[in-house]
Amino acid sequence: MTEFYDYDEPCHRCFATAWEWIEVFEERNGKIQDVVSCVFCGLRVRVKATPRPKTCDVAEFRFQFGRFKGLTFAEADAEPNGRRYLEVLRDTNEKLRDRIAAYLTLTEPEVAS
Repeated sequence: MTEFYDYDEPCHRCFATAWEWIEVFEERNGKIQDVVSCVFCGLRVRVKATPRPKTCDVAEFRFQFGRFKGLTFAEADAEPNGRRYLEVLRDTNEKLRDRIAAYLTLTEPEVAS
């Protein structure tokens, strides 16, 4: 299970809906807010604090834009060169690195000995 922050508003910069919880922010008046970051473009925003970040399974993640827009990791993996695309993204995208690595580890073909 990989953690995403369950926040309904899309990113104001790239319109993605995948958020990652970063930290807690306390205002001078004592009001607590969560700081979340867009997984795709890195925009950080403060939102109403929740008791803790909610999580979603890696299988529920969908690309918000790009070559595989709207597809899950598994659906992208099934496309021609999809596995290679995920491997390159794992190696180059700081925000998605852990999520893609988790997916690739779960779906790694077994080597016959």
